[in-house]
Amino acid sequence: MDYKMLREAIEDAEDIRNVLAHCAWLWLDDEQAWAVQIARGSWSNVPRSDRARRSKRIFPEGQLLRAQTLKSYVKGIDGIIGHLRQLQSAVENQLLARHNS
Repeated sequence: MDYKMLREAIEDAEDIRNVLAHCAWLWLDDEQAWAVQIARGSWSNVPRSDRARRSKRIFPEGQLLRAQTLKSYVKGIDGIIGHLRQLQSAVENQLLARHNS
């Protein structure tokens, strides 16, 4: 099991969770997508000298998320759950083997 990849996948899932929990969402019929307003962080393409005036709290970022993208997030989280179940099983087997010896 590649623990570095698992850690990175969990960090990505945490970012997605934060978007789901803390951002404003609006369904756009004409786009057939969710418009998400992200009001955390700072703009990466703004010069450092202007970044304080371009906080996403003041100037939120808008992104479109389509159903296919959200489905891929769910698939990724399912993969994480599968890896964590494998890890749990391996730990339980080691504890059981240690207890029986």
